[in-house]
Amino acid sequence: MKLTWLIVWKDLRRHRWLVAVMAVVMATKIGIGVWVLNTGLDGAEFSAYWATRVLGASIGGMIAEGLLSFLFVAAIVHEDPLVGRSNEWRTRPISGARLLGAKVMTIGLVLGVMPVLIALPWWLGCGLGGSEIVHATWATVATHLIIALLALPLAALTDGYGKLLFWTLVFWFGFGSTQNAGALLGEKVSSELLGTRFSLAIGLALFFAAVVTVHQFLSQRTKRGIGILAVGAVLIFLVQLFWPWSLEKADRAPKTPAGQGVSVEIRETAAEAARGGDFTVATGFRVRGAPEGYRVMSGKVRQTWTWRDGGQYERSGLTLREGPKGRQAGGETDWHTELVVPASVVARFEAERPALRIEATLGLTRQVVEPAQPLRVGVRRPVSVGASKIVGIKRVEETLLVTLVEWRFVAGAGWNFDRFPARRTGSFALLNEGSARGVRGSVQSWESIGVGDVVIERITLKFGAEGSESAAWSGDPAR
Repeated sequence: MKLTWLIVWKDLRRHRWLVAVMAVVMATKIGIGVWVLNTGLDGAEFSAYWATRVLGASIGGMIAEGLLSFLFVAAIVHEDPLVGRSNEWRTRPISGARLLGAKVMTIGLVLGVMPVLIALPWWLGCGLGGSEIVHATWATVATHLIIALLALPLAALTDGYGKLLFWTLVFWFGFGSTQNAGALLGEKVSSELLGTRFSLAIGLALFFAAVVTVHQFLSQRTKRGIGILAVGAVLIFLVQLFWPWSLEKADRAPKTPAGQGVSVEIRETAAEAARGGDFTVATGFRVRGAPEGYRVMSGKVRQTWTWRDGGQYERSGLTLREGPKGRQAGGETDWHTELVVPASVVARFEAERPALRIEATLGLTRQVVEPAQPLRVGVRRPVSVGASKIVGIKRVEETLLVTLVEWRFVAGAGWNFDRFPARRTGSFALLNEGSARGVRGSVQSWESIGVGDVVIERITLKFGAEGSESAAWSGDPAR
């Protein structure tokens, strides 16, 4: 064990500057979050920083952290190369298993322990509890573990950065080109099946990466290692192209907390002439089952027309639009979609009515009335797995600008921008003391960013002259 730690110490000492740069990048990413939480800049001022600096710095830091992590793994492995004639470690009493253990420990300290220690003060400062910190720790370690596993086999099978870069580009180009290979060949692939194929491909990539790494450290048989990696690449390609079963359920019946089912009924379809000889086709829907206190939020829709001879016309990415009457008695809501189609499709539709299939993802939001609190900079209140506070109050002529920031825990938010929860909707009001009526504010700006598994939202609200004399603010946002 002493010899293993000597190898670890040697690797850390030789690559101390790279480790230091990685630590600075990780700390800078957290520093961006601290600044966003505490700056008093309001709507227009903050938006200028947001577009040109904050978002760019955050994405740049994320990319830099991933590239540096990949480079660090390669540097640690190439320190004692497994191919070529410069592998002097073979002349010493060091086995392949011991060397592998030392490299894994070094990588674990830098890509596992160091990011958690840097992010821990941030998590504590954001008020995360024990379970949230455990989840954030796992998300942080797992992300770096994936990067390490993808870098290890390529580093173990090469003896220089030039070859490493070449084979890395080949691997990622091949992986990316096969991800939608079925669709490129004309196969109709559902989003659920694409997701299954992608997940299986990632799982296979990580499995073969581990196998090749262990094999190369224990045997140093490079040609056989390349053969194993090639078999893995072929299997990944076949899975991406031919895997037929979706492991995700496409049709999920949404249930409210009261156990009531939400159903969608397809109603009439009508076509009207549009520009250029095309037609606008509107299809009506009625949504039932939303309980009292909840409202249905629009989601993306895929609409497929199928004729008796098997012909199809499909459009995806559509958005449901609520009808002018809004919510009706019994929790019913009328919605409709509009799409522009060629005249030939409309003619066929009029000649023979096709079967219509709708795949829609809807959301339910619950109305929550938040208690009033003093209108003062620094006022803070708890929210679900996070908190909210007022960071700026500013009078501009006859209006009042109130800037508040809200943050909450979302595992993986710092690396995946798609994980951001949907923006809160609703209204905010300023209340005079003892008054039951409030002045409603409009949203001037709303930005969201993920930093270290914490989602931060900055909202600037604009109130009219009547609200400028109010003493407290309240919200009734729909969650």
